[in-house]
Amino acid sequence: MDPFIIIVLILLSATIWQFYSDRQKKRQTSAKHFERNSFDNRRA
Repeated sequence: MDPFIIIVLILLSATIWQFYSDRQKKRQTSAKHFERNSFDNRRA
């Protein structure tokens, strides 16, 4: 196997996993995310 192909495969799977987990998190904790954002704005 070409090492370049392996790197591309790893990057692809990592991107897909990131996208999938991000969607799951947004569905679960959109309220918590909003709370954290307002808290960060107050602190800044």
